[in-house]
Amino acid sequence: MIKAASYARYSSDNQREESIEAQLSDNRKYANKNDMLVVAEYVDRALSGRSDNREAFQNMINDAKNNNFNIIIVHKVDRFARNRYDSAVYKSVLKKHEVRVVYAMQNIEDSPEGALMEGILESFAEYYSLNLAAEVMKGMKQNAKKAKFNGGTPPLGFDIDEDKSYVINSKEAYIVNTIFKLYLEGNGYKGIANQLNDKGYRNKKGKEFVFTSIPSILQNEKYAGVYTFNKTARKYKNGRRNLKEYKATKDIIRVENALPNLIPMEVFNMTQEEIKRRSKSRGKSKSNRDYFLSGLIKCEECRRNLSGYSQKRSKESTNFYYYYRCPKCNLSIRAEDIESKTIEELDKLLFSNLDKLLETMHKYIAENEEKAPEEINYLESELINTNKEVENIINMITKGIASLELGKKLEDLETYKEGIETRLKEVQVKSSIPEEEIKEWILSLKEDIENKVNLKRIMKSFIKEIRVNKKEYEIDFFIEAPSTGASGFSDRPPAPFLKAL
Repeated sequence: MIKAASYARYSSDNQREESIEAQLSDNRKYANKNDMLVVAEYVDRALSGRSDNREAFQNMINDAKNNNFNIIIVHKVDRFARNRYDSAVYKSVLKKHEVRVVYAMQNIEDSPEGALMEGILESFAEYYSLNLAAEVMKGMKQNAKKAKFNGGTPPLGFDIDEDKSYVINSKEAYIVNTIFKLYLEGNGYKGIANQLNDKGYRNKKGKEFVFTSIPSILQNEKYAGVYTFNKTARKYKNGRRNLKEYKATKDIIRVENALPNLIPMEVFNMTQEEIKRRSKSRGKSKSNRDYFLSGLIKCEECRRNLSGYSQKRSKESTNFYYYYRCPKCNLSIRAEDIESKTIEELDKLLFSNLDKLLETMHKYIAENEEKAPEEINYLESELINTNKEVENIINMITKGIASLELGKKLEDLETYKEGIETRLKEVQVKSSIPEEEIKEWILSLKEDIENKVNLKRIMKSFIKEIRVNKKEYEIDFFIEAPSTGASGFSDRPPAPFLKAL
């Protein structure tokens, strides 16, 4: 069941308390009707939507950033934000954390054409923006040469200080040492994960360990004091993201004795030799295959990603069955079945009427170009004002005028600023995308889907996730309502075959 938050507000003291209860009641009915569980309710009384000094609203945004829920239910559009531009700003913040806003009493979903165009533009904008990656990489390489933190989540066992340097987290470091010790004692990845979870240990994000996370810990040179950056080929190549393919030595930044040692170098080296030995012993049974839905398929029960694996058809056979499997619940799904269904649904969504799609795209881009200047002017003005407010608060704090209220206000302003900057980039990119290039891109997508190439990249551009359980699946596209199907069962063991009715 999807977790949801409910937000209610009235803007005048003349309104009665019952109006809040009426909003919350309608929100609850909406949640029940749509199979949502309301896990939190936020209420701002006698406050205007034109003001961002809404304590409950700001608390809700912060809780959304902590992934406490996936949906925010609001009574009507005017209850959420002071104008459509600010609504877009906060929705940009929420979107980064995969939280969506819905309205209990208004069906204001975009038309199918509008939703499709918006999704295609966003997907193309992401594709288009990859050209900027080289510039970003330059700054990251400068940081790397100084063994500084370059963003993301630090490895288990390390924290990051104000200077962006790695420091040891003693509690987590004990877990890292335990993992290395257990592996050298002969335990496998699953056994190690199970023992850690049984002892109550948790990973960096506070969740249980899964066996697929153990190898990356055992092979992380940072634990032996070696800082590495740009080691793997993270860019797409032939439609696949090569996380396990190492770059040329000249492209890798490697600084020895740059970090605090969690694991002695001799122990780390012994571990790498043991990994190689075990890999050789089971290498003959492996089969190469591109599981292009990896990272998109989630187990509905435990919310973990399903990973690809293969199984021989018989002991003597050289042929394999291919599956996606949940590492916790052991749910298995035939790879060919869910992959072919997903390709079919995406092809139907995008290309059932290609001429109409291109015509609608032309009109949509023209409308975006016309509307963009007004919103850009508003956002740039808001960004200037917000920066001034942030600077004023920082000046007050540096002068010794500090309080919890000021700290909270600064946090809220930073969130709003983040939303403005994100939305500004979205509008600027969408209003400047060359129409001819996007047409060529759409046509190349069709050709790639027909030829079954670059599928992983295409799927990640258009599909948010695919939720599965033992009875049904749900394909959640970025650009249209989910496509749901009921399950049957294949005559080829042991996984359920998911297919649409």
